[in-house]
Order: sequence, then C-alpha cells, then structure tokens
Amino acid sequence: MPPLLTFVLLVALLAGGTLPASADAGLSTRIDAIEQLHLQRPWQESQSAIDALRADGLDGATPDQRARLDLMEGRNLVLAGRFDDAMDRLDRVLSRPVGIDLRLRALELAANAAGIDQQYALAFNYLYEALKLLPDARDPGAQAGLLVLAARFHSLAGEQGLAMDYISEALAAAEDSGDDRTRCFAEQDLVFQQLRVGLADAASESADAMWQSCQESGDPVLQGTGMMAMGAALLEAGRFDEAVGWLERAIAQHRAGEFAVGVAESRYYLGRALLAAGDAEGGTRRLLDSVSYFESREDWQSLIELHATLADSFERRDMPGRALDHLRAQFEADRRFNDIQRSLRIAYQQAEFENQRQQQELAMLRQRNELFELERQAQTSRQKARTVAIVMAAVIGVLLIGLLIRFRADRRRFRRLSERDGLTGLLNHSRFHRAASRALEHSRENGRPCTLIAADVDLFKQVNDRFGHQAGDAVLSYLGQLLSDVFPPPGIVGRVGGEEFAVFLPDQNRLQARQRVEDLRRRLRPVTVGDSSIAVTLSFGLAEARRERRLERLRSRADDALYRAKRSGRDELIDAAELADGDEP
Repeated sequence: MPPLLTFVLLVALLAGGTLPASADAGLSTRIDAIEQLHLQRPWQESQSAIDALRADGLDGATPDQRARLDLMEGRNLVLAGRFDDAMDRLDRVLSRPVGIDLRLRALELAANAAGIDQQYALAFNYLYEALKLLPDARDPGAQAGLLVLAARFHSLAGEQGLAMDYISEALAAAEDSGDDRTRCFAEQDLVFQQLRVGLADAASESADAMWQSCQESGDPVLQGTGMMAMGAALLEAGRFDEAVGWLERAIAQHRAGEFAVGVAESRYYLGRALLAAGDAEGGTRRLLDSVSYFESREDWQSLIELHATLADSFERRDMPGRALDHLRAQFEADRRFNDIQRSLRIAYQQAEFENQRQQQELAMLRQRNELFELERQAQTSRQKARTVAIVMAAVIGVLLIGLLIRFRADRRRFRRLSERDGLTGLLNHSRFHRAASRALEHSRENGRPCTLIAADVDLFKQVNDRFGHQAGDAVLSYLGQLLSDVFPPPGIVGRVGGEEFAVFLPDQNRLQARQRVEDLRRRLRPVTVGDSSIAVTLSFGLAEARRERRLERLRSRADDALYRAKRSGRDELIDAAELADGDEP
C-alpha cells in the first residue's frame, strides 16, 4: 500500500484545530470568525477576510493575535503551493515570544510544508523541535495532531515501530481532548498505518470506530477522508463490493468540498476495488484517470503500485503492448522513488543524530544547574547566596541563548542541504525542477530564448562494476564540479537522477548552448582513483524552448534527443531541432 505522502500531510493541514483565543474581545471575535471560515470554506475566502482585517489595521493587537493570523496565512500559502513563502511566514511566528500552543502549531505547520515540498531534513528538524515542546502543551488536540504527524513521518522513513508508538499516544491525546474532529483525525491515521503494515483485519475493526467519530465531527473534509479510509480497509479485507460503494461516496464528498487531493486518492482506491470486483474496464479507466494527477504531484511510490496494477490488468486482457508500457513506467517511478526514499532516510538519521546531541547538551545544562543549586545551598551568607543565584541565572541564560542561536543556524543549514545533492553539490531533482520552471516562465514573459540540456554518463554501470562504487562517486563528484565551472549562474545545473544531469540556460539559444557543451566535452579528463585512470564521456540532448509553457514538455524533447545520442553510439550531442518529427524516439 503506498504511503501517499502528499495526501496525508495535506489532510493534516485541512484537519487543523482551532487556535487559542486572545483576551481582546473585539479583535479576537473577528479572528475567531476567520478561523471558523478557515476550517470550513476554501482557503481563498479566509485569506480575503485576513486581508480585509489587516487593511483595517492591527493597532493594539497582541503578539498572540498576530501569530494566529500568520499561522492561518502560512497554512493558506501551503495549500496554494507556495512552500518557501509559507515557511518564511511560519519562521516569523517562531521568532516571536508567543504561547506554547501557538509555537507548537507553527512548528507542526512548518514540518507539514517542508514534507510536502520534499525538504525532508528541514521537515524532521521542525518536527523534533515541536516534540520537545509536547510535554508543556496544554491543548490535547494540538498534542494529538503533532503525534499523528510524527507517526506519519517515521512510518515514511521506515521506522514502523516508532510510528505505531506515536499513533497510540495520539489516540490517547485525542480521547482526552473530547473533540470528535481530533478523534476522527487520529483514528484515520491508525487505519492507514495498519493497512501500511498489512493488518487488514485490524484496520477493518478500527475503521468502524473511526467512521463513528468522523460522522459526529460534522467536518465534510474529514468525513470524505473517513469514507476513503473505510473503502481502503474493506478493499484490503477482500470485501470488494462494499469498498466500491464507500469509495464512490468519498469521491462525491471530496468533489463537493473541492478537495482535489481527496478525489484523486479515492479514485485510485476505487480503480483497485473495481478490478478486484471483476470490473476490468471500469477499474482500468479509474486508474488511468489517476496517472496524470500522481505524476503532477511526483508521488512516485503511488505510481509504482498504480503502474504495476495497470500492467497486470492489461496483461490479463491480452494487451501485452500496453502492459509493457506500464511496466516501463513502473521501473522509472521505482527509480525516482528510491532517490526520494534515500533522502527521507538520510534526513531522519540526521535529525535523530542532531536531536540526541541536543538532548546531551540539555542534560549537561541540567547537571550544571543542579551543581549551581548545591553551591547556593552551601552558602551561609545570604548575600553570597544571592550573588551565586544571579551568576547561575546569567550563565544558564547565556548558554540557552547560545543554544537557541545554534539551533536556528542549524535549521537554516538543513534547509540549504535539503536543496542540494550531497555528492555533487548540484541542485537536487525537485529544486532544479522548481528553479528551471520559474526561469522558463520568466523567459517566456520577456520573449527571451532559453535552452535545456540533458546529459547522461556513458556506461556508468560498467564503472561501478569494474572499479567499485567509490570510483563511481568520484566520477560523479568530478562531473558536478566541471558542470558548475562550465555553466555558472545564471545557468541552473542539477543532478536529476543517478547518473543524469540537467542544465537550463536562460537567454541562450541552441547554437550558444551547443558551443558551451562542446567546451565542456573538450575539458573532460580521465578521473584518477587509486592506480586506475577512468575515461569519462557523456551523451547530451539539447532542446531550445519553442512554445512550451511547462518544463516537462521541454525536458521531454531534450530527453528524446539524449536517447538518440545514446542510441547513436554515445559520446554524442544531439539537438532536438535537428530531429524530424518522425525520427524522434
């Protein structure tokens, strides 16, 4: 069962609880009303209300009131897909002296935003900061929401035991909250987690209790998600006809609420249920309708199972050509997912190591505090005891300020690292895609040329097999430095796969780009590893933008040219403009 990363994190955003109220009756009443709108209506409506409130002026607003507005705007920015802006807004809340529950909510939202944006190191960093505040939180609903998020992140990182522990704590906190919405949210996650680890019978039992809470919550988003969870549990339990009914209701509910993520995920489960129930045509159609959505979200693990299911369906229907197409797509999704899973695992390990280091430093501070206390008690002079207490407070204050400064610097450092490939220092796949997409849009608006170059290391598997993976890493590191030297800013350079690179050149046509590539080919030198000298060549595909509005179309042309270069014997540069339409692979 796929982890559905984007979906579960967006559900956490959509199911967020009400923020603590302020003592100022007039302004607080307006903010309370906006929060209800924020939870029950499309985000654009609450944002309009926030803009109107800011236009009227926030003179006299307390720090908590300003933070409540910033938190809602941060959540709206995430739902709008503006993740960097959202995290900047939430960091503004975290830099102020606000209440513990507001700080906890800001950290939870920031972890959500970073996770959806695939900045996993940053996401775990925010999450662990929030977990440190959990014992001091007063709101059981906020505790339950954070514990559910912790369960999901650790499950995605492969830590299923920890995930189940967090789920148990979340369910207890949800029960203490007495809030049906919170119980529904936590029980939904229990169902999905049980399905993730193969406990279909337990998931069916949990789904019955979950649906009772979701019905009583009165929240249409959570009710639609509850219908989908019920359908998924029945599907895995082999009750296919019942699953179809629940999933069709879930799609209708999500469409009524304009929740596109929920519609796509429910359609995916419905396709599987119809296939299992014997409706091959209907199931296949639903699954095919889901492909483009998951590709747009770059949800590679969902695409692995989706294409595998479609391949099996077409094979059973004696359509080997279409089955082979989906097997190839499954292989590509698997490769992309492995890159993401590796990033997730590394991010978790980095965050866990950093958390342990900070816990050790805090333990040392507590020990030092105990020593100061013993010293204070040993003093016989009242004046001397007062002096010792002042010194103790000052030292602890300086140490805590130093730790706070260091924590914030580490957070910024993790954010930078999450955008870069650890081996080559180039932009990773997701960051390159965003940067190049913005540059393509800017070039179109200004009527300027731009060119995309796709590059692939020739016979890289043979390098690994013959010389070892350390030699392969040395080759990739060398190529990363060479690409950075040959294509400095404003060129955008990224490692977009295992041995695949991409370069986006704003303001350069295909002839200028070709000259730059030829310069790089002239500068290529063998890589020396130990006593071995490894000859390195690359194949290139080049495509100048014509009328493309999206980077995927331009990249497809460059990839076609690259494929022709590889087929032509490698160590070649092929310009997409030189390929006749019929010659393109």
